[in-house]
Amino acid sequence: MIVRIRGRALPDGEYVDLYADGDRWTTDPVPGADLVAEGWLLPGLVDAHTHPGAEEPGDPMDEEILRADLRRHVDAGSR
Repeated sequence: MIVRIRGRALPDGEYVDLYADGDRWTTDPVPGADLVAEGWLLPGLVDAHTHPGAEEPGDPMDEEILRADLRRHVDAGSR
């Protein structure tokens, strides 16, 4: 079954129709898709915050751990 979700997309509030066919999403109209939901559409939000410099959040800052964490952050951004 192909489903359609209709909603106002942020940030401009324009209406958008999204179609899901298995694991594929598209804005290209798909004839016969069932409208299953209407509302506001939000972009994917990712929790990408980190706690550099400590083994666990709330632990005291450790300079050696901080330097290693920051190197990993730089390496991750260069891919």
